[in-house]
Amino acid sequence: QNYEAINQAYDRVKVNPRCTYAAELLLLAARAHLKVKEFDAAVKSATRIVEEYPDSPLQQGAKRLIIDVFAAAGKHSLLVDLAREHLRQYPESHDRPATMLILADSLLALGRKPAALKVLNAIIKEYPEAKIAKQAQDRLNRMSRTPIPSNNDGET
Repeated sequence: QNYEAINQAYDRVKVNPRCTYAAELLLLAARAHLKVKEFDAAVKSATRIVEEYPDSPLQQGAKRLIIDVFAAAGKHSLLVDLAREHLRQYPESHDRPATMLILADSLLALGRKPAALKVLNAIIKEYPEAKIAKQAQDRLNRMSRTPIPSNNDGET
């Protein structure tokens, strides 16, 4: 079913790459690729939106999907800069707290504990009533019980 949706989306975009819904079809295909763990294909589809449809309102979603793909694929070093840029570019985004948590997780995976601490504390400070603040606190609690190697960078 996912492959059928992916192929239909690509076929429609191929026939008319300038149609008003081309970016939407590519995002649909990217999400379908992510769902079946075809990470490279998901990034390729989302990147097409970013590069070929710069005025699309789906830019933010495409960029966020790339972050999700890198998180799912364990590509933490690629994710960190992209997530930071996303947070700078979309400071009022509804997915900001989740993006911050993904960033913190990647920083931890890379052994960058001080930077991860800053991000987790920022989540708790900026979104104290959100469910994600509890998740950030849980990670802080785990960090205090489990030593994580650190490269001593304080950047976020």
